[in-house]
Amino acid sequence: MRRLLVVVLVGLVCSGCALLKPAGKAKKSLMPEGPYLVVTSVVPESEAARVKVKEGDIILSYDGQQVSSVAQLNELKSKVKTEKVELVVVRKGEKKSFTMKKGQIGVYLSERRPEIKLADDAVVLKGVGELGWQTGMSNSFIGGLVVAADYLGVEKDYAYLMGVSGSAFRIHFHKDWCPSSPDPTVGFDAGGEALRALGFDSEGRFLPESAREGGMAKEATLIAIKESIDAGKPVIAIDLIEVPEWGVITGYQKGGSEFICRTYFDKQEGYSVAEKFPWAIVLIKEKRDPPSDRENYINGFKIALRTATTDSFGDYYSGTEALKKWIQRLKMDNFADMDSEMFETSCLANAWIYQRLADDRMYASMFLKNLTGSLPEIGKALTALSDIYTEQVEILKGAAKNAPYPSALAPGETWTGDMRAEEVKALQKVLDKELKAVEILKEINTKI
Repeated sequence: MRRLLVVVLVGLVCSGCALLKPAGKAKKSLMPEGPYLVVTSVVPESEAARVKVKEGDIILSYDGQQVSSVAQLNELKSKVKTEKVELVVVRKGEKKSFTMKKGQIGVYLSERRPEIKLADDAVVLKGVGELGWQTGMSNSFIGGLVVAADYLGVEKDYAYLMGVSGSAFRIHFHKDWCPSSPDPTVGFDAGGEALRALGFDSEGRFLPESAREGGMAKEATLIAIKESIDAGKPVIAIDLIEVPEWGVITGYQKGGSEFICRTYFDKQEGYSVAEKFPWAIVLIKEKRDPPSDRENYINGFKIALRTATTDSFGDYYSGTEALKKWIQRLKMDNFADMDSEMFETSCLANAWIYQRLADDRMYASMFLKNLTGSLPEIGKALTALSDIYTEQVEILKGAAKNAPYPSALAPGETWTGDMRAEEVKALQKVLDKELKAVEILKEINTKI
């Protein structure tokens, strides 16, 4: 359902009271004027949980120093000389202070900034929904498409699009440890399948690196983005803020020199200003009658079987072959001889592919459960397939500590050979389940 930007005006009405009591001085806000950190969740049994830090708390200072970013907080933590440290937060307009042990705090944090101020010439599409990891839509292209489609009046949820596009069933592994492997627009183009499932004719544009600083190609892309916004159509784009993930351009200002956007790295509650010019965009051109749900389900199962049984799409191993190559690389690559940059890239790629496989299979199971009643002739097969994907998720989550992100490793810690060996065991179990899933997909495709 389209989310609306609602301005709520809260007035205090005290009939006659204003004539009897002076208004007094307005209470000074404790909110930081610049970037700040907000607690998005608290780790159970952590120091933060012990002292009763809560979700929604805004961090003001750590060890007496003002804090505005995760990097700054980590630096302050590393410099603490005492066993105890003071953490000061704002909670519902009130300042609170906690004394805790030095070291890990035990919170997940989001970096935020004050809301943006629009220029006088801003052209903005109001009401494009929120993006972010907290939405559960970890496939950023499908997430961007969900909110763009919703704005355009096409209401299909994330689980539906993950299923009918084949994204929930797909696994790719790049031959060179590339973190882009889970992106649905590389290798087999599940992103294009998602657009077709909604009835959208689209146009993709890619800017080679040589054209990103300027020139005719960049100018033509800028014009295309402005024309789409002027026509009331959001633009799906990659690499707007921080790292290359998909987001949605929702407007422009200052003649087009700044894009207004929704991304997975927004620091504001509302829209953000893009920090970079995207190097790939998808323009939604026309809306035609989409395929029926049943037609989309059938196509989704065809894609699922094709991607599971095709060894590769370009430089990306696919399906069961992707799992085999992934396991082989974990066993055979000489990680000890990698330089620090290559080791970190491999660790990051491994963690992201691992997490996304768990997330995608969770939505595959959800998708199957949602449509069991719609396809009674294959109900038993759908249930069996859903159970397999649920089992895969349980295996992956149970061994997730062995596939860490580089940023999650404490100083002095590393991604060890023992961790990789345990990850291999988990992935082998996942592969065994995947081979059974392929047989069920073959059965499903012969019956529908």
